[in-house]
Amino acid sequence: MEYKDLIRKKIGRIADRLLTVLFSICILIIVFILFQVTTFTTFHIPSDSMYPALQAGDNVLVNKWIMGARIFNIWDALEDKEVKIHRLL
Repeated sequence: MEYKDLIRKKIGRIADRLLTVLFSICILIIVFILFQVTTFTTFHIPSDSMYPALQAGDNVLVNKWIMGARIFNIWDALEDKEVKIHRLL
């Protein structure tokens, strides 16, 4: 009987640790997404349309505190539809 209790306790501890790790990862993902929306984001320049300031293949880190964060419908952007941009601040 004691052996089964020890196994249950070990399994319970392992499950508790796994749930704690998964919860921590979820919190980190949520914080990262919030930072992407409100604080900073990165962009990859695919073409030379902004030449000479930006070259094709450049990566840009954008500080959103300067002009404020913006939200748009990503699905419309992926389908090449007209995209309405909303400011958060």
